[in-house]
Amino acid sequence: MARVGRVLRGFVALGLLAALVVGIPWALWHFIGWPLPHHVPSIGQVGHALNQRGIPDQALLDALAVVVWITWATLVASIAVEIPAALSGRHPPRLPLAGMFQPITGRLVAAVIVAALTLAPRPAHGSPSGSLSGNPSSATVRRPVAALVLKDAALNDPAPIDAVLTRATRTLPTRPPSPEASAFLAGATPSGAPVATQPADSPSTYVVQRGDTLWGIAERQLGDPLEWQAIYQLNEGRPQPDGATLTDPHWIDPGWTLLLPDTSSPPPAAPVSPPPLTTPTSPTTEPPATTLPPATTPGPANRAIPTTPTPATGTDPFRASQGGEPVRLPSGSVVAGSFAAGVLSAVALGRLRRRHAYRYRPPEPGRDLTPEPLRPTLCHLARVAGTPWAAQVDDPGAAPAFPFDDTERRQDPGRLEVGCRNGETVTVELTDLSGTALCGPSTDDIVRAVVAGLLVRADPGAVEVLLTTALADRLLPGLGPDRAIRRAKSTDDVARAVEAETIARTRRLDAADAADAASFREENPENPLPLLVVLLDSVPDESRGRWSALLAEARRLGIAVVFLDDIRVTAGRLVVDASRTVTDAEPHPLAERLGGVQLFGLRGDEAAELLGSVTDANRAADDEDEANVQTPEPTTVLHRNGNVDESSPPAAPVGMRWPEPSLGGEGTDRPLVVEVLGPYRIAAFGEPVTTGLRGRAKTLLAWCLLRPEGATIGEVVDALWPDTPPDRVLNQFWHPLGDLRAYFRGPAGETLDVLEKVGEHYRPNPAEMTCDLWDFQTGLAEAARATDDESARQALRRAVDAYRGDLLAGSDYPWVEPVRQDLHRRALDSHLRLAEIEDHAGHPDAAVDTLERVIDLDRYAEEPYRRLMTLHAAHGRLDAVTTTWQFLQRRLADLDVDGDDATARLYRSLTTPDATSPGRPRPIRLSS
Repeated sequence: MARVGRVLRGFVALGLLAALVVGIPWALWHFIGWPLPHHVPSIGQVGHALNQRGIPDQALLDALAVVVWITWATLVASIAVEIPAALSGRHPPRLPLAGMFQPITGRLVAAVIVAALTLAPRPAHGSPSGSLSGNPSSATVRRPVAALVLKDAALNDPAPIDAVLTRATRTLPTRPPSPEASAFLAGATPSGAPVATQPADSPSTYVVQRGDTLWGIAERQLGDPLEWQAIYQLNEGRPQPDGATLTDPHWIDPGWTLLLPDTSSPPPAAPVSPPPLTTPTSPTTEPPATTLPPATTPGPANRAIPTTPTPATGTDPFRASQGGEPVRLPSGSVVAGSFAAGVLSAVALGRLRRRHAYRYRPPEPGRDLTPEPLRPTLCHLARVAGTPWAAQVDDPGAAPAFPFDDTERRQDPGRLEVGCRNGETVTVELTDLSGTALCGPSTDDIVRAVVAGLLVRADPGAVEVLLTTALADRLLPGLGPDRAIRRAKSTDDVARAVEAETIARTRRLDAADAADAASFREENPENPLPLLVVLLDSVPDESRGRWSALLAEARRLGIAVVFLDDIRVTAGRLVVDASRTVTDAEPHPLAERLGGVQLFGLRGDEAAELLGSVTDANRAADDEDEANVQTPEPTTVLHRNGNVDESSPPAAPVGMRWPEPSLGGEGTDRPLVVEVLGPYRIAAFGEPVTTGLRGRAKTLLAWCLLRPEGATIGEVVDALWPDTPPDRVLNQFWHPLGDLRAYFRGPAGETLDVLEKVGEHYRPNPAEMTCDLWDFQTGLAEAARATDDESARQALRRAVDAYRGDLLAGSDYPWVEPVRQDLHRRALDSHLRLAEIEDHAGHPDAAVDTLERVIDLDRYAEEPYRRLMTLHAAHGRLDAVTTTWQFLQRRLADLDVDGDDATARLYRSLTTPDATSPGRPRPIRLSS
């Protein structure tokens, strides 16, 4: 009967609204017409009307019609205000001239909405997952009216979408939060105010907060917005603390205490919650859920940080673990050890992926002396880790291991190490903190560490960060474009983007019949739903209701909204001091979990540097390499005679010489032999130099060996020690130069002029030393000038033999990386060209040896594999073709990259039954 009464009242209210909105203007126009004069009366007409005795009947009717028109306009304005407020569960603004009409229209609008929702399908009790009798067509229960609003709003204009669109889907079957999240959510009201104002001994009462409505209270506290009538009937006429009484369901004041209906039994229309599920951290096992004590209402007496932290075990989203030791940076910033390892691995993997995109170019001498961007934070992380970060790509045997499980990176992108307490790393699930405000002087540093940690840890595309452009510039100054960071012009644009995401994610979950984002990721690993992290530093007063509604569904949809200020929209609050230690928190379960934790933090320049390093390393290099094939980079081409090639843009003064052939060859009459291709080695008079020579002297020598044309003192100091004060430049150069001269002496104690001065330049003295890099460049120069294959073969053989490894392998000099990668490419070019010449000369075994050697040098570039498979197939060794192909697939799997289609097509063509049949033409080699 109650359902029928709601429907009847709704139809009556709808009829009255129609009569008010349509009937009144129709009657006025039909019976009275236009009540105002059609033209402005003249002065004479006005005087004549005033001199008449009495007022004409038509004038009275017209005046009354004007009053009715004004009243009708007020009613329509009241209806226009009440409808969106009722749908969103917000308190409607009061119109100045509406008077008694606004409460009347509010009642009518509420009756119509209640009737519409009463007629809409409701979830069944016995179907926790939303499935009815196993019928797929009814697997997901929704309200048709709400779905229609979502569709129309999305198709027409998403900007004015009200927050009701998220609330309209709340009857969908959802996975209940974990016990920890339940305890967390139970400790705060949706409006963000602490529940401490509620009577501790009256769990069935609710203290009205600013912006509350009976509809919203019923939805949040009872799980069914239609129970607002029960709340009204229970509290109608009941005295309130301010002496007033509840007489109108549309007007309730903050501070009132409302009695709530008994919820010991579930409401008739509420769906039955499914059994608790936990998101697995691995594909095989699920640790048991942690049982937490019931959450208590945080009052002033229990909001203080507990002195003894509660131990965390199991699947606690705030669990503590004995992870990698945190890394402290020179600035005082602290990051998780796993984050540091993740950054280093991402940089190394990105560079290996870039090598995978290698394309052959005819070998030529030269080097790329582009300065490497200064990355002191990255170098510090590597030094603390104990392994030079650049050295991680010098071992071609295996790709560096990423410190996070791939499955967890995709399915749990929000699980993050955020700080330390008592020597243990504390991990949180970021969506459990959605709606929390972070307050304190170190807020920005903490948020930077969270953003950087998420982007480094998560799988590409698994995390997106949404914030305003101004906030992005403040948090990450100087950071270049990043697809994972979405910038919006204003807070309103952020809200519209979140509303659009809410609509899209709700539809995706509906289509997949998934309870929440975690279930969707688990069931659709090939198309994961990214975690959306929304950062806000301010919310306008008029938008607080909008954000309150968006927060209601954020966690379920995989959206974490974090406020960088004490905004009263929030459901929780963390207060940190200057050392990033949590000193206060609410609600109480959050204080128990994060109280006393020293959170990780990063400065703006540090976060931008580390994220920029990861982004640069992972940027696809295919387009760059293809462009370089058409337009070679302007590198300095140095020939055997020491002169700069006139056809290339000179990067050094013309006439600066490489060592003469008799000096730079393999003679043993030079007192110093320096090897920089591979590990850095120095031998003096046949004895290896292992101790005694200072590091800055070795750095100076290595840098100068790349520049046989020489460099000025200013150029040396700017490149090696850029932070040197101007008045210390000369001393900074003379100290390492003096170390070289003092260390290297002849048999009679004479000083060896290791770096000789020519004009204003200092260059390595070819009369005192020889270097494998010089031999390599000399071989490339002779090959480039060769007029026949035999001369080219001998010159390339010299270059290949000189290249025993990447430049200064294992060293982390910040200036070495560009030239290291450039020389690596030139070495690949020379090996491939030499193999082609050997094969053309009828030396297939030598060609195979050369290609296998280049694969040992770089196991991820596909071009050598293609040539080796072609060479094996040409000689009928199909088993070797298959072995080479399988080896390539294993190497590419280490990098998690797909092979080129050209390689796959080549393998299929070479392994077909007729590929090497007698009489068939030999397979054509790939073009050089």
